[in-house]
Amino acid sequence: LPENVVVKDQDRRASVDDLA
Repeated sequence: LPENVVVKDQDRRASVDDLA
């Protein structure tokens, strides 16, 4: 499960970069 959380966090970070 922890790995999934990390992947989800990375995806969210990527989205933030797109907005920026």
